[in-house]
Amino acid sequence: MGVDAEQALRAANQRFEHRFAQVERGLREQGLEPGLETREEMERQWTLAKATERQG
Repeated sequence: MGVDAEQALRAANQRFEHRFAQVERGLREQGLEPGLETREEMERQWTLAKATERQG
């Protein structure tokens, strides 16, 4: 496929770390505690982070 596996993995890890930080920030902005919230709320925040990332 012509893709450097290590570079692709690093890029994926960076995206994950960035999104997860956005999830934590979004929860805190709502006065919620990361790690104590429901899976549904965490997934909602994750979806928002992905959408924000795609918008640029």
